[in-house]
Amino acid sequence: MSKLVNPHGSLELKSRLLDGRERDEELKKAERLKKVPMTSRETSDLIMMGIGAFTPLEGFMNYDDWKGVCDDYTMPSKQGLFWPIPITLSSEQGLAGSIRIGEEVSLWDTETESIIGTLKVAEKYSIDKRHECKQVFTTTDEAHPGVQKIMAQGPVNLAGQVKVLSESYYPEMFKEIYHRPATARKIFQERGWVTVAALQLRNPMHNSHAYLAWIAIEVCDGVYIHQLVGKLKRGDIPAEVRVRAIEALVNKYFRKERVLQGGYPMEMRYGGPREALLHAVFRQNYGCSHLIVGRDHAGVGDYYGPFDAQQIFHQIPRDALEIKSLPLDWTFYCFKCGSMASMKTCPHEEKAVIDENAGFCSGVSSAVRKAEKELERSGRLYCLGNIVHNTVERNRLQKKGLEIIDYDTFRSLKNTRVLIRAHGEPPEIYKIARDNNLVLIDATCPIVTRLQLKVKEALEESEKKGGCIVIFGKKEHPEVVALRGITGGKAKVARTPDEIKNTSIGTPVFLFAQTTMNREVYKQIEEEIRQYITSSEDDTEPVMHTHHTVCGEVSCRLPRIREFAEHFDIILFVSGKESSNGKMLFEACKQANSSSHFVSAISDLKNIDFTGAASIGISGATSTPPWLLDKVKEAVIERVGKI
Repeated sequence: MSKLVNPHGSLELKSRLLDGRERDEELKKAERLKKVPMTSRETSDLIMMGIGAFTPLEGFMNYDDWKGVCDDYTMPSKQGLFWPIPITLSSEQGLAGSIRIGEEVSLWDTETESIIGTLKVAEKYSIDKRHECKQVFTTTDEAHPGVQKIMAQGPVNLAGQVKVLSESYYPEMFKEIYHRPATARKIFQERGWVTVAALQLRNPMHNSHAYLAWIAIEVCDGVYIHQLVGKLKRGDIPAEVRVRAIEALVNKYFRKERVLQGGYPMEMRYGGPREALLHAVFRQNYGCSHLIVGRDHAGVGDYYGPFDAQQIFHQIPRDALEIKSLPLDWTFYCFKCGSMASMKTCPHEEKAVIDENAGFCSGVSSAVRKAEKELERSGRLYCLGNIVHNTVERNRLQKKGLEIIDYDTFRSLKNTRVLIRAHGEPPEIYKIARDNNLVLIDATCPIVTRLQLKVKEALEESEKKGGCIVIFGKKEHPEVVALRGITGGKAKVARTPDEIKNTSIGTPVFLFAQTTMNREVYKQIEEEIRQYITSSEDDTEPVMHTHHTVCGEVSCRLPRIREFAEHFDIILFVSGKESSNGKMLFEACKQANSSSHFVSAISDLKNIDFTGAASIGISGATSTPPWLLDKVKEAVIERVGKI
């Protein structure tokens, strides 16, 4: 008899996955049924039910279970069993209206264009989407990726038992690590493990993750490094890259008999505390006795506190889950201890501390890497416009052979290679490149690329229906110049709510934001436009389409830098003088700490009085290279000493 924890709410796993002849017959029948398209999240939830990871669920939730889970973490249909997040399937109004109660439908995965399962419809119902967002994510802000998904759902939910016919591409693409719960349990038993700690990963493993795993191995029989291989938000590391990175670290630094890698097909919701509980539920189904919960588990942006996901385990009934949380503190490498440590174990405090959220954003970092790779290959590369708003970093790259050019010079080039920076460029630039036989090394940030595609779609829609595209941003900023180029100069640009009052706007309005702008000001501009425009005569046609395109990676730095600045006697903010992001973040520093100093070069430190400062915080802009932050810290320590 197994000594592992029981599956959640059951003595055995509840798998909805068919195989063999039963699967073949169901698939043949499914091809004749009405097709209900599923989002990527709904598809991954279906597969999780199929493999038994969502035991004891047998299908998509009905209204009572949806409401019970939202409000009380309970499912009335399962005698009040604990469950933290609704698992639902949505449909468009017309399709839902054509489906009878009791009718079977096929479940169509729009990504792979294949039938993944079938559903016997037991109930159709509508929900208050904002209520679900508020309960699950604690916010209705559509900049939150989980909220975006909920608000984009169809208006009608379909409930009923499912039969699952496929695990999609996961078993083949991730065959080295993809596990069903039954597979993981079998391996645990073969190894003689009874207590197993799950380490949730959606990013490449780094030293802090490894340290958490080593701690868990000391108190459990083994650690299950359980990677999410389902869909992530844009900007996250692709699963196939992460898998290889984790494999390299595990092979080098872990005893093989004490660690097991696994992969699961669920999509991230970025639900913070509530998602931590869902992670616990299905890890229990995989046979884990503990879930490692570190800092900012399943979080995104600044929506949750760093340890909210730990605290929620103390707020649910003691018997809600068999699995237990293993809460661990901030971890880091301490040079005085000579080892990894945590806030609970390390007695040392550094005089100068670098803000872990400071330095290059992912878009700038990628552009610099691409430039360096080409410079290593050829020793020379043109860059259209400043690659980064930091003079020190530009000088470093120029010494390697980077030549920054303007648009007039670009038009005169032929038969060479040119880097497109993270801000992106308008269509005209790509046409010139084709005409002049230029090879473009396109380092446009993926988030900006996504924004450009949305603006292009809005342009096509506005040309059919009339209306106006409005961009919240700076008219002269390269990113906005590129966006206006996509619209042929038709998009209107506003930097402040007051500018909207002096702008002629037609409906419908398609509102976008430059990715580096302030999220709060975006909301103010949105509200100003809503007051300005009048409703359309056609009530079914919205008069405003809002696109929350402020980059979460950038916007979350504002509240975090304020919090960081409050903890130090002196703040050194390292940034190029021309960086608008740097100016904004430095102002936030000064508001939180009047002893904040702007540093654009190491030489600026000689003008700062460090007398009496017991602690010095070092932060920087999204255009500040990490190596410069390190250099500033070294210079500070050399000057004022080290505790």
